[in-house]
Amino acid sequence: MTSSKILTVTLGFLLLLPLAWSFGIMLFRDYQTPRAEARRVFDEEERKMQGEFGKTSRNTVLWGMWMPDLDSIHPAMARFWLFSPRRWVGAIGLGCCVLVFSLWTWCAVSYVDIAPAVPDTTGFMDDNDGPSPELAALPFYPSEDSRLNELIESIMDFNDVNKAVSAAKDLEREARPEWRETLYQALRVKDEFFFRELVAPAVVHLDGVSALPRLLEALRLGSDEGHDNDGLVGTIWDLTDGHKSEVAEILLPMADSADAGERESAAWLLGSVHDQVQPEVLIKLAADSESDVRQSAFGSLSLFKGNEAVFDCLVRGLHDPESAVVRAAASSMGYFGDQRALPLLKELKSRVPPQDHSIIEQSIKSLEETTSK
Repeated sequence: MTSSKILTVTLGFLLLLPLAWSFGIMLFRDYQTPRAEARRVFDEEERKMQGEFGKTSRNTVLWGMWMPDLDSIHPAMARFWLFSPRRWVGAIGLGCCVLVFSLWTWCAVSYVDIAPAVPDTTGFMDDNDGPSPELAALPFYPSEDSRLNELIESIMDFNDVNKAVSAAKDLEREARPEWRETLYQALRVKDEFFFRELVAPAVVHLDGVSALPRLLEALRLGSDEGHDNDGLVGTIWDLTDGHKSEVAEILLPMADSADAGERESAAWLLGSVHDQVQPEVLIKLAADSESDVRQSAFGSLSLFKGNEAVFDCLVRGLHDPESAVVRAAASSMGYFGDQRALPLLKELKSRVPPQDHSIIEQSIKSLEETTSK
């Protein structure tokens, strides 16, 4: 680090040197025009004007300019007119060069001196100071398996995302049954959504569809923390696509759970296996006492196209007391594709706040496009 700073300062000095040299010449060089010559030139011009215009002209015209009381100020005027412009430019330019180089040098020296004294807070691991607070706070770290510890350390090194992602792939590929409990604990770590999302594929590699309830629990945790959970959602969708019947068997008991979080998860994911379940399950969830459950249920009901009971349920959703549920029902109407929803959506638009209009307008547009076809 020190050598690079010295090199930078040296290069900066070399770049500034030609400018400083030029400004120095402007400031100190006489340009073969001594002050006496300047005075002589001035006096000669003055005599010419006196001969042409008379005595009074010396206070009136000089080189096309009006000059007051030249008897007292003309020596100073000569020096200023012939020397000051280039000397002032040289002085100011040279001063700026010195100032820039001084600041440059000061910054470089200051960073070299200060940086080693500042504790390293960017890395998660330090061989001298032990594990970072984030890593030390993990209830399962360190484990008895050194390889698992190594992978967890790499995944928690969020300063190097590529390293973390690579370690997550290694964890998925090398996952062993004896790591199962540690990985499930990792899915429950709070305020570490990125860590949870990177660990999830390893859990799926170990337990397949049976890991779904734990994954949905981690998804709810991320939602409560305000994250969109893109990575975890992708993992769950990939798992669902190849095991729809098994996923349906897991979700149906969750739909009747006493836990509102489980019911919400079931309502959200049942739409992806709609060909494996009856719509009555989601119709029931659409009447749940919890608004989050109803909102997720209306989102999934749109996939049961042509079902009369589902259409009636969506119509009821347009009158739900919760605006988020109304928006979900209105959005589903557009995907459901029943033209009878058009007047209902237009009436809904007239009675909801302006911030809800965009969703309703999108559904209306979708239905109108379907009609034109």
